Amino acid sequence: MSVHTGNGLTVGRILIAAGVSKVGNNGADEAPAVITRVLPDHVNARVLLDGHGVDWWTSVEVCADKASYAAANAEHVEKYPDSGPLKALYWPTRSA
Repeated sequence: MSVHTGNGLTVGRILIAAGVSKVGNNGADEAPAVITRVLPDHVNARVLLDGHGVDWWTSVEVCADKASYAAANAEHVEKYPDSGPLKALYWPTRSA
């Protein structure tokens, strides 16, 4: 998987962080994330938890959408069964 940059991936853009620990995030495994740096093959982001904290994610990949994340996560879990879900970002679905 590589960084999906086709839709204007820039500093300050809000994406969805998937693979978030449910502890400290009010039981949810997703949260909004603000991009803090864009590099050629990954990004850094601040993950805004539904609780008291903010996570710092570095060197994470960006998927095109939730379905792409689900496929990448399935591959990750199969390859690394003891590591937990893949921590990655994906573009939110936009309403018309």
